[in-house]
Amino acid sequence: MTNKCSIKNIHTEIEQELSSCGIEDASLEAAIMLEHFTGCDRLEQLRHPEREVNAQQLEEIDKAVQERCRRKPLSQILGEVYFYGRPFYVTEDVLTPRPDTEILVEAVLQEIRERYSSSGNGIAVLDSCTGSGCIGLSLLLELKVDHIIKHLDLCDNSREALEIARRNAKRHAVMGKISLFDCDLWPNAAKRYDVITCNPPYINREDMEQLMPEVAQFEPY
Repeated sequence: MTNKCSIKNIHTEIEQELSSCGIEDASLEAAIMLEHFTGCDRLEQLRHPEREVNAQQLEEIDKAVQERCRRKPLSQILGEVYFYGRPFYVTEDVLTPRPDTEILVEAVLQEIRERYSSSGNGIAVLDSCTGSGCIGLSLLLELKVDHIIKHLDLCDNSREALEIARRNAKRHAVMGKISLFDCDLWPNAAKRYDVITCNPPYINREDMEQLMPEVAQFEPY
């Protein structure tokens, strides 16, 4: 990195390096990196482009840029990603939540509000193949004020993924409203749910080579 350590100069350098490695949203990712490592959000970056980046932050940014140029997903480098307006922990053990999945959350929220807004007892929800837990937890958090969801079960056949889901539930202070199950699709044959969501890995292994390196090389399928 350059000796000219202003936010503006560092942003330019990051963007150039990422662009040279084939990263499409290089400018946006540069801003996200700067926000993560300096605590300076994107609005502040625009307001105070002269703000200096210290040596430790530069070292962390440089390491992140090198990892990103190897096409490691930005979410795995930073250890988190924003989904439906909230931060969620992610690692190489879970799929990175993507904006397309927010469409699923929006559709389920609409359905729940239409069907169960007047339900006095609250409903039971299962998020199967939960991964990071972002779908089920987003539903719970969005409906928290309305008290529509009485309890949320999260299940996955990966213990590592369940640990990430647990950390996300703890992060958003809803541990008392959830249960975690180490299983494939259904935690208990005798239990019934009002709503079930499921967004499992769906890409065939033979198709993996055609995908972008971020998915083919770094995400669990």
